[in-house]
Amino acid sequence: MRARVAADDVAAPGAQLTIEARAQLVSGSATALVLEIDLPAGLTYLPSDPLSAEGRSCTATGQVVTCRVEQADMGESPSTGGFLRVEVGREVAVGTVLPVVARARVEGATDPEPGNDTATDSVQVVDELDVGVSWAAERYPTRPTPALVATLTVVNHGEGPVNTDLLVHDVRFADGTTGLTRSEVAAVAPGPPYDCEPDLASVRCSLTLAAGEQVVLSFTVHVDPADAGHLLSVHARTKTGSVDATTANDDDLALIEVAGPAAPAPTETTAGGAPPTELAATGSDLRATALVAALGLLLVAVGAVAVRFSIRRDVFGQQPRSH
Repeated sequence: MRARVAADDVAAPGAQLTIEARAQLVSGSATALVLEIDLPAGLTYLPSDPLSAEGRSCTATGQVVTCRVEQADMGESPSTGGFLRVEVGREVAVGTVLPVVARARVEGATDPEPGNDTATDSVQVVDELDVGVSWAAERYPTRPTPALVATLTVVNHGEGPVNTDLLVHDVRFADGTTGLTRSEVAAVAPGPPYDCEPDLASVRCSLTLAAGEQVVLSFTVHVDPADAGHLLSVHARTKTGSVDATTANDDDLALIEVAGPAAPAPTETTAGGAPPTELAATGSDLRATALVAALGLLLVAVGAVAVRFSIRRDVFGQQPRSH
């Protein structure tokens, strides 16, 4: 059996961070495997999602988080623990070192190697940094062509330099439409010292910003013609880590209103409402002429019906717009 724990090296007062703490049964068998994590004053455990593995197995009493897994005869190197979220208190002074200790133990067996049952790590509290991101506009009206260019501003509000990752997510429907859109987002090459590259259907930029520095980046949204008439969204967020305790300005959403397709050209009609119809005379016999005239009336009537049907088809056969 062994224990291990790993935490972010630094964090700002008020920041949330992740601690990875695990206990593993390396050999043998036991009826239960238990991991206890001692948190110092200044770190508070944030309960995990009840549906997650951590949420099902870990509970907190005071400053001790206990993770437990039970089985009649455990084998195949079972483990307990996982990724636990904690928060640094706002009152913790900058420069404070917060130690985290994890202890593993078994029930129903004797551990032959107790020397690896304890692991430690620590978090140093540093000055808070704050990186914010915002689109130049909340809504962008556009058509499928030409491509839309949207600008995004990233600002270092802190008092020191900072490294941050900017992620501009893939374009998605924002009007309740199910499925995936074919529209795509791409970065307009910003040039050094900013490095942006595709990340699957998204764009990721690595930025180093001096205190108070802001940078404006441009992104091209290629709207697929099939998305005409829809409302799309593109989401941007920064990832600065646990030194950024102000999360309200870490992400921003822009909406893209795509105009619908052009209306079909109207059908040409005569003054009476029917399309022009050409009839050819078939002879000089009066009875034949009368028959042709009767057929002509029939054709005009049928043509009028056809025109009305065509208009209804053109108007009501369009794909409905989503609102």
